[in-house]
Amino acid sequence: LVLTAILSTLLIVFLCVFFSLSGIKKNNQEVLNQVLFEERENKLIELTDNARTVLQASPSMDIGLKSVSAMRFGDDGENYFFVLDEKGYFLAHPDANLAGRDATDLLSADNKYIVRQMLKGARKEGKGFLTYVWENPITGRKAEKLTFFKYVPKWKLIVGTGVYNEDIRKIVLEKEQSMNGKLKKDISFTLLIILFFSACFILASMVYSRKVLSPVKEIAGFAKKLGMGDLTAELK
Repeated sequence: LVLTAILSTLLIVFLCVFFSLSGIKKNNQEVLNQVLFEERENKLIELTDNARTVLQASPSMDIGLKSVSAMRFGDDGENYFFVLDEKGYFLAHPDANLAGRDATDLLSADNKYIVRQMLKGARKEGKGFLTYVWENPITGRKAEKLTFFKYVPKWKLIVGTGVYNEDIRKIVLEKEQSMNGKLKKDISFTLLIILFFSACFILASMVYSRKVLSPVKEIAGFAKKLGMGDLTAELK
């Protein structure tokens, strides 16, 4: 009975841990995604503000455009800034096919008129975020890109930059694997402690049961001898 109770308890603990881990895993993925996305948004705001400050402080528009065009960020300097005028022309862009061109009809892979939305957001709010699907020149794959843009009133321009979000999933998985590894170690340690004390309890129960049942067995043996007519039987 004791063994059955302990095994049942262990089974319940195991099932609770399993379902709890499943819920924790799902919640952590959502939380990590949200945190990383917000961190990325804040970083884009900071970077764009820096580029906007450069434009605002420049003595001429040309000098400001050259300065912003030279600005890069990222591990290998792969990320850049772009500048649009109020008509939708790219005045600064590393892609020769876009620089100096009317980009109001520029369409993303998920059918969004990127420049039109930027112009609309700049007129209405003076800044804004835009998420769309674009081909990553480094990987060659189409991926989600997050862009932040801001209006520069001094020159009536729009400056902005963006980053690809395809690495967020990879970062989340890495952090999740690290956390799962720690959780598994903690759970394994806890289960070992439970098993150790369970084994001790079972052993103690067996010893106690034998001690309790020994006199009962002796009485049963004495009664059996009497029943067989052995009147010389003794009971301590």
